[in-house]
Amino acid sequence: LLPRYVCRLCPDTSDLPCLVTSTKFITWLTLADDIVDAAQPVKDKDYMGGCGSSQSATDWWAQSVLLKLQELTDRSTVVTPPAPASLSDPQMQRGLAMLHALGDLWKEMSPQLLPHARTRFISAMQHHLEALSHQSRNNLAGANLSVVEYMAIRRPCSGFIFGFELLLYVLDIDRDPIHLHPLVHELRDLVLDYMCMCNDMVSCRMETSAGDYFNLPCIVYNSGAADTFQEALDIVAEMIKQVDARCVRVVDAIRRNEELMAMEPKLEIYLVTMMSCMSGTLRWSFETTRYGLKHEDATPSC
Repeated sequence: LLPRYVCRLCPDTSDLPCLVTSTKFITWLTLADDIVDAAQPVKDKDYMGGCGSSQSATDWWAQSVLLKLQELTDRSTVVTPPAPASLSDPQMQRGLAMLHALGDLWKEMSPQLLPHARTRFISAMQHHLEALSHQSRNNLAGANLSVVEYMAIRRPCSGFIFGFELLLYVLDIDRDPIHLHPLVHELRDLVLDYMCMCNDMVSCRMETSAGDYFNLPCIVYNSGAADTFQEALDIVAEMIKQVDARCVRVVDAIRRNEELMAMEPKLEIYLVTMMSCMSGTLRWSFETTRYGLKHEDATPSC
């Protein structure tokens, strides 16, 4: 269902080749996320501790991906670092296959990017991978995080932050519009928060069943703000509504700024796409089997 998901994100594009390439990349990101999650967890399973992948496995994956991109961009020869003991042989082989697939994707995509867009693309990937390693360290340390601290880690850990670069690629927008005005930057951050929060809501059942408590409902519950887990879910649902309302206000403010709208001819399609990212991500969450949900699981509070 990933092609349908990508079409929900960019419903107005007519560039089918770029849309197909972006679908491949988002598929790759999804499978790469599974590789990190599949690494053997640490033994300590205390609440808010011991969840997620092992630190060495996460670092190996981050280093390997960045070296691969460096090799392809600089036309240099690099050696993939040895896999850690926490990765089983099948997982390591899958990781190596994924690195090979990344090479094919980058060769397909990078010639269509201007040098500064290519650099920005790699920088987004590096930011994402570094955040994954940081998340792994927090899991291993069993840190008790506030909502603010959690979201600061969660945002770059999400593949969505890298996915925004793919959206610019599909929309054929050379420079990220966030440089135009603080309001555009604020909208991007709000959309990212909305997508991360919704993802945490729909995936928390599956994650907590596997002993992984690194998601927003668990953070809220562990903070003592809720007496029951259902109350924590309700709190997060209300947070999502508030972010949604803020997005509406920001989009309206941008559209009313005629000077700003004139600075980027494709700003309107960018705004529409940002909103499609919000609705499309939530709708797809109940279409895919990835999170074990069904349409009837969607309630008004979600």
